[in-house]
Amino acid sequence: MIPGFLTREFLAGRRQSLLSPFKIYLVCAAIFFLSAPVAGFKLESMIVSDQSGDLGRLVSARVSEVGLDPPLFAARFDIRVQTVYTIIFGAIALVFALFLQLLYRKGQPYGAHLIFALHYISFMYLVTIAAGLSRTTGMSTDAGALIGYVVITTYLMVALKRVYSESTRMTLLKGAAILLLTLVVNAFANFSAIRITLALV
Repeated sequence: MIPGFLTREFLAGRRQSLLSPFKIYLVCAAIFFLSAPVAGFKLESMIVSDQSGDLGRLVSARVSEVGLDPPLFAARFDIRVQTVYTIIFGAIALVFALFLQLLYRKGQPYGAHLIFALHYISFMYLVTIAAGLSRTTGMSTDAGALIGYVVITTYLMVALKRVYSESTRMTLLKGAAILLLTLVVNAFANFSAIRITLALV
């Protein structure tokens, strides 16, 4: 996927041979949903990677509360957590689009920013899965996450430059702000998805 190409083509009206941004989002979300267990997005893996131990304590308390066997609880959690993540990231796309509208107030309407946001989040889905799968090669979680953010940063900067056509300086500044938002919303998504899923099991 060439950064910004699909967004620019769609906004230019050259849509005949393109999937809509929403369909691309759904395809990438489905890939995430199907690949998440293999990529380590399972309760057991999450507990192991949580160095604070908070998740393990939350899970133990919830298991005692609902009275389920731990393996059954984990199975139910793993099924629900991908759905919760998908819903949360769908809502986050709306937030990204609003933030883009604030950054580019003299540019495109909200709908155009939403198209960019859907393509950006779709790409993040794929990078997240790749980073998770890197664990199966023996790469550490931190190294996989670092490489993932490098890839996302490169994609974002090139896409912003291609779609919004601002100076390199402004693109870097606004890209940095979007990356900061990405870090915040990813932390929020992880925190919220885990706790919502625990409440639903």
